[in-house]
Amino acid sequence: MTARIAFATSNGAVVDQHFGRADRFEVWDVGRTGSHRVEGRLALGPTGQLPGVTRVPAPAHAELPNAVSDCVAVFAAQIGQGAVAALARAGKRAFVAPGRIDQIVRQISASPLLDDLERSASYSAGTARVSA
Repeated sequence: MTARIAFATSNGAVVDQHFGRADRFEVWDVGRTGSHRVEGRLALGPTGQLPGVTRVPAPAHAELPNAVSDCVAVFAAQIGQGAVAALARAGKRAFVAPGRIDQIVRQISASPLLDDLERSASYSAGTARVSA
């Protein structure tokens, strides 16, 4: 079994973007017996603009999870509490974990966190810090 996870990135290799301003997400299926990159996707905000080009107004937080609707978790360099709450309402977990995506994937696949992510796509609100 795997968990689909999105990583906010500017270059596809490093989690280095604020969730609400991410230009793109790298989406991975992470599992104990293997993990692989699914795709890179542009993160279009609710205005149809790239978040780095047009500032997304605070009430749009409810729409932010659309870019990662098929993921159970999002890893970003930073994420605001409004976005954390919107993700939680959509059944997703948010993590602040800047660092190399491949290292974060390895850390997740070897930790009990993966069991939690695999069990449920709907988990209570909250942000955890993970060192990579």
